[in-house]
Amino acid sequence: MLKKRIFLGIVLLLLLLASCSKKGNDGTIQDPPKVTPKEPPVEEKVYATPKLSKMLDIIYDFEGGILVDGDGKTNFGVLEDNWIKYVNDKGIDYKPIDKITKADADGYYEYYWKGEDLFKRNDDINLYPYMTYSLALVVFDSKVLDGYGKKDNPAFGSFEILQSVLNKKGYSEKVLGKLLDEDGDFSKKSIEVLKAVPKKEQKEIANDVLDQRDIEHCKASINGMKTGKYDDSSDPIEGWLERVQTLRELIATMNDETGEFNYKGKMDHYKDLEAARNACQDILDK
Repeated sequence: MLKKRIFLGIVLLLLLLASCSKKGNDGTIQDPPKVTPKEPPVEEKVYATPKLSKMLDIIYDFEGGILVDGDGKTNFGVLEDNWIKYVNDKGIDYKPIDKITKADADGYYEYYWKGEDLFKRNDDINLYPYMTYSLALVVFDSKVLDGYGKKDNPAFGSFEILQSVLNKKGYSEKVLGKLLDEDGDFSKKSIEVLKAVPKKEQKEIANDVLDQRDIEHCKASINGMKTGKYDDSSDPIEGWLERVQTLRELIATMNDETGEFNYKGKMDHYKDLEAARNACQDILDK
């Protein structure tokens, strides 16, 4: 009986070994192929969702108080014409632009930030939740200073520049198979491309936007470079370049995962307009 059990055990063992091996073409027994365990998927880091309230003091520092220039009268960076559109659209009591408070400006900027239909455009979604703090700050500050793009500014604007950078970096082709229209309307296709940009790459995108902003501002000031006629109201190139350089230095240390940053204030990078003119010439000569 014991011998029978031993015999059956040996048979079962041989059958098991046979099932784990197979013969090759030459009749030899081959070991089963080794299965490499799959690496667990790498989870993308969680990034803080940008909040305008954390960045507004930077905007106010750049914009200052009441200013009258070629675009009209502004206060806290809010253009008078846009303020009128805002109060009419929201149905709130009108105040002259030079009488608005910081709280009034806060409300305007939150409205402008959320992409509400102030300018009756095609933008149909708030794009900033798909950005890191670095990119959101740069894009929104550009929008405050230069508008959206082609539709409201024939020269250039924030969303138009962002579309241009997404095209140049190859993101549009990768997602859509074609380039985005650089029209300043950041609608569904533009959002689709933006959402595909890894958060870890957005600081580089932000710096590219700043580089393009410098180029466009210097192009806009080319008459001043030719004639030497600069002044703070008609051709404020020094302030434009300093604003961009301040943002560059700020986002270099900005923690996009937590949204933490340390703003030291607007930096004075150029001693005079002549230094700014020379810097512009260098930018355009590259």
